[in-house]
Amino acid sequence: GLEFNIPLVGEISLVPGVNLSFLLSGTDEISLFSLPYRGQYRDININVPVELRYDFDLASDADFFVYAGPTLSYGLSAKFMYKSLLSGASTADLYGDKYSRINLGVNFGFGFVVFDNIQGKIGYTLGLLDRNKADDVKLKTSFLSLGVAYLF
Repeated sequence: GLEFNIPLVGEISLVPGVNLSFLLSGTDEISLFSLPYRGQYRDININVPVELRYDFDLASDADFFVYAGPTLSYGLSAKFMYKSLLSGASTADLYGDKYSRINLGVNFGFGFVVFDNIQGKIGYTLGLLDRNKADDVKLKTSFLSLGVAYLF
C-alpha cells in the first residue's frame, strides 16, 4: 500500500493511505442441511486508513511511533471455495444479498523508523460493521497487519 505522512503540530502527524488486503482462511468444515462442506474463504479488500500518529525520538537515527484512526474498506472479492459429497468442488460468490462490500473499522498500532527511510509497523483493525446480511449470524471482519516499508 501507500501512505503519506502530513506533519500537523510537534510530533503529531496525519497519515492517510490506501492498501490492498488479502485474507485466505484455513480449511473450515461446516454443515448445511445436514451435509458436510470443507472449504476456504478468500476476501480481497481495498482499505483507506486515516491515522493520527505520534512519534517518539529514540536516537538520532531511530524513531518509535504509535497510531490510531478509522479505516474504510471496500470489498473487491469474497469467495468460499468448497467441496461437498454431492456436488464436488464449487465456488460461491458471497457478495449480493448475503455479504456487504463496505466495512468500517478502527485501527491502532505501533512501529519504528530507522535510518530515516526503513519503517516497520504492526497494527490491528477492529471491524465495526456486520457484513452478513443474510440471517441473524453477525460477521465482523477484524485483522492483524504487519508491514515493512521504504520511505522516500
